[in-house]
Amino acid sequence: MSTLNELLKWARYFNPEAIFYLIIAGVVIGNGIASYIKRKKILSGGIAVIGEIVGFKIRFGAQSLSRFPVVQFSTKEGKRIKLTYGTGGFLASFKKGDEVTVVYDKNRPSSFLIKGDDLGTIVPLLCFVVGCVMIIIAIRQFLSN
Repeated sequence: MSTLNELLKWARYFNPEAIFYLIIAGVVIGNGIASYIKRKKILSGGIAVIGEIVGFKIRFGAQSLSRFPVVQFSTKEGKRIKLTYGTGGFLASFKKGDEVTVVYDKNRPSSFLIKGDDLGTIVPLLCFVVGCVMIIIAIRQFLSN
């Protein structure tokens, strides 16, 4: 019976909403850290070449419309690559025909970034800030019980 009483004592601290916020915060912060590490790895050991914005891919979200630039570049070995860049938005700063500096992973050219892309730089920081806000909300939820 004492085990049950002990369990019930701890159960009153269980707040599913707070735990939900903590889990989501962990995922968001983890995503931001992974994005930062990938970006840093490519910038420090990648190969820089000149590429061109050859078009845009439109993606429809739940409540938004985003334009992702399609980039074409040639690797140092001469292989032509044409891929959609992973960072985009409705008001993308790129225009069709723009020349951009592409930095790609020498082992995996499909993993690349556009040098000077401000949005790609901000995303990891934004993930960290949003994750911290969610942790603060979770702590408030725990303390409100």
